[in-house]
Parts: sequence; structure tokens; C-alpha cells
Amino acid sequence: MIEAVVFDVGGVRCPNPVNEFLKVDREYKLPEGTVMSFMRGGDKFARCETGQLPVAEFYDWCVAQIAETHEVQVPPLRLDAMLEACMGKTLRPEMRSLVIEIKAAGHQTALLTNIFAERRNWLHSIFPPGTIDVYADSSELGMRKPELRIYQRLVEMLGRRPEEIAFVDDFAENLSPARSMGIVDILFESPEQARRDLVSAGVRIAPA
Repeated sequence: MIEAVVFDVGGVRCPNPVNEFLKVDREYKLPEGTVMSFMRGGDKFARCETGQLPVAEFYDWCVAQIAETHEVQVPPLRLDAMLEACMGKTLRPEMRSLVIEIKAAGHQTALLTNIFAERRNWLHSIFPPGTIDVYADSSELGMRKPELRIYQRLVEMLGRRPEEIAFVDDFAENLSPARSMGIVDILFESPEQARRDLVSAGVRIAPA
């Protein structure tokens, strides 16, 4: 029986961030995928997400890389606005309601997210107080998805057996380690689909 439900934030609680990365590429006439390569390639942003590098230093590094490779100047503030748009300004109201409903049904709730420390206060503000039981914040824990150890730490923080936990994420690579431990994994496609799959897994909420 599912007793705890865990959600990713970017791409689940917030829309997929890839569109915001592409906006910057188009705005500055960069090859498609340039900005995403900084966010999802190499270890610089991973160091931000594990609390090892201030995000301002990451912005400066991105600016220098773009200038050197493409001879284009992208202001650091534009990159900051991009990440705020990814995790801050646009939130899915259906997912907010779903998480609140799951909590009201008696389940534990948690957020498992790769996030930089500068957004921690925001992370703790996106649900009403008392809605989220466990915050598995990569920058605070010093580990990130898809490292197996962050899922092991999540299980410890919840105090549950893996098979009692459902985890919703929009990237398959982040679900594979959870599945290997016995956690019920749900690949997010839409709020409606996530609800259906959670109900099918045994979460005690209305199907629609």
C-alpha cells in the first residue's frame, strides 16, 4: 500500500524547463540546445545543485563560455530570469491541488528535487505550511538525482519501506534508480495522467 507520495518540482510542479532554455537560444540566436548543454551537461550546474558552487558563479561561467564559443553576450540577469521562470513564476495549479489532496487523504508527502541553495526559500513557500512532510533538497543534502544515494536518503527521511513510496518525475533517468529500490515510479506527462497513475498505484484520492 502506498503511504508516501514524492514529487519532483521542475517539470512536475512547474512546467518543463527546456522551453525556457530554448527561449534564450532563440533570443540570442544561439544553436538550439546551447543553454540546455550547460544545465544538463558537465558538472558546473550539478555543483550548484549540490551546494558546492554559488549560482552567480555559474552564470558568469556560462556567459564566458557563450562569448568565447559564439561571440554573443548574454547578461547574467537573463540567465537568472530564465531559471526563475523555470522554478518560480509559473506553477501548475492542478499539481498544487493534487498534492494538497494527497496530504488531506492521509499520505505523507515529499519533494525530491535538484535545486540550488538560492531557491531554497522559494521551495518551502510553494505549498501551504504543513502540506509537505519531507524536503529532499539536493543543495541541502549534497547529492542529486539520479544518484542512488539520494533515493536511499529519501527513504530514510520518510521512514518508509521503498514499496510504500510512489515517486513522480518527468525524466525517466530519475525514475530508474527509484524503481531499482522498489519505489513505485510514475513518469509525469500531465496532471491528469499523474492522478490516474497514482490512483492505480493505490493512492487514496478521487480518480478525477
